[in-house]
Amino acid sequence: PELVLDAEGRLEIDSFYTPLYKQDLLHTNPAKNLLAIGGNGSGKSSFLLGEAIYVMSSFPGADVLLLRRDYPELERGLILDFKNLVPTELYRYHDQKHIVTWFNDSHLFFGHLPSGKERDLAQYLSSAFVFIGIDELGQFSYGAWDFLSSRNRVNRDCKPNDAGLMPVPRMGGATNPMGPGYGWIKKMWIEHQPPPDMRETAKHDGKFYQDVQGKPTCVFDPADYFFVHSTILDNPIQMEKDPNYIEKLQKLKPELRKKALEGDLESVAGSYYSNFSWERNVRSLPADTQEIIWEEWQPAWISIDWGLAHWCVICWNRRAKLADRMTIHLPRDQWKWKSVVITYRERAVNESSFTSREKAEADYHQLICGVIDKATPAEEKPLIKFAFLSPERFARGHRADRSHTIAAEMSERLAFLGFPRCSRANDDRVIGAVFIYNLIESAEWIILDNCPVLISAIETRVHNPDKLEDVLKVDGDQGDDAYDSARYGLVTMLKERVKPEEVKFQEKLASIPDHTGRMVAAYEHMLRQQQRGNSVKPKILPRWLANASRR
Repeated sequence: PELVLDAEGRLEIDSFYTPLYKQDLLHTNPAKNLLAIGGNGSGKSSFLLGEAIYVMSSFPGADVLLLRRDYPELERGLILDFKNLVPTELYRYHDQKHIVTWFNDSHLFFGHLPSGKERDLAQYLSSAFVFIGIDELGQFSYGAWDFLSSRNRVNRDCKPNDAGLMPVPRMGGATNPMGPGYGWIKKMWIEHQPPPDMRETAKHDGKFYQDVQGKPTCVFDPADYFFVHSTILDNPIQMEKDPNYIEKLQKLKPELRKKALEGDLESVAGSYYSNFSWERNVRSLPADTQEIIWEEWQPAWISIDWGLAHWCVICWNRRAKLADRMTIHLPRDQWKWKSVVITYRERAVNESSFTSREKAEADYHQLICGVIDKATPAEEKPLIKFAFLSPERFARGHRADRSHTIAAEMSERLAFLGFPRCSRANDDRVIGAVFIYNLIESAEWIILDNCPVLISAIETRVHNPDKLEDVLKVDGDQGDDAYDSARYGLVTMLKERVKPEEVKFQEKLASIPDHTGRMVAAYEHMLRQQQRGNSVKPKILPRWLANASRR
């Protein structure tokens, strides 16, 4: 592109970047977090380039950052688009460091972030960027976004604009409504709710607050989040370049077509659990109390996906009877019932969930046991028969004592608190993913709506592109940890090849329809267990033992 200056020698940005209508809505909105979302070819990524150019041109010395998941995608996308869009007289480009030096000493850093792990994020620890734009935001976790937002500030060398004003730091994202991160994106921009990772918040005057050092602090303001939805029809330039592009998108399979062509904001493209629905798989208490029969003799169990920097998610599960909603219009004695597993409580914590004093007084695994104890009513503890824990915790020690595994230490603490000791969870990912799919399909697994983290996790899990029968693992994503916790509990309890004897017995009880019959069977089982503990007098004594008894 040719460099165009006005009569006074000032740069005319419109000569090489003229925003489309939807892009201009984003550029001119005062919100601090902007999102371009929609179908393929709608100009989402161009918005990020345009915003970076506006910031660099307006504020000399400003540093901006544009990110994508991996460098090859970055080079084929944003970097190539920048070179094709901007006159070369305006910048110098460093090929090895991927840094653009703008004509007024502003800088554009092209970066890639393979994952949200600490080792990848560490490269930005001491950085400051006036604008941070993330292309294909749906590929990133909330943890990565949250960390990068702490780097979103005015850098030291940034100077005011012609009006003497300093810039307001802003974040921007561009994405199709898909990817493993779409759950938290939809929550924040579309639903105007804080993501589950923020944990418990209190809403007041439309904003969401948490207690920070004894003071109510706003942690999420919906007014700070603005999105624009667009499709290929909003980009006449692309349609002119490739008139047959819409026809290509129309030939995609239906669920992907809704995302790529229509930019559908509701469904999740590539969703593993596309059969999950609120109507079939979610219940609410107390609204649906009449539809659930909690039987005291049915076992309960907890499952724990242990995490430190990541999330530790605990799920409480229990068998119950659920009314068939096709029959609830009849008198209640004519309702049909089926045995289901209900996940009725969840807790999600990580190391930052506890105060410095709490962490000084107890090891992390002890704090987790405390969370479990606090969340479980005393009368419920006898019902809990198993505690399934991440398998790797049976092989690793904790910081204070490497001679004991975390599983052993947690078992001691849980037993002291009145819970069962930890059992090793089944970690076969493929078997677990398929097994959960079938439970959802047959409506044999129900989640109460007081488990929003788990519900969101199931709704947003996607296929692993390298192994389609498995769920894609997303490091740093709270939903990934919630899914693993649920998978541990469901698969280990319901599908173990060699089930614990107590589990087999409880399943046998569940198959006895008559209440009296269940009581008789339970009593006989108790007697057998007592007899196992009694010493047995041998019928034939060894000679040396017989002689000793006569003496």
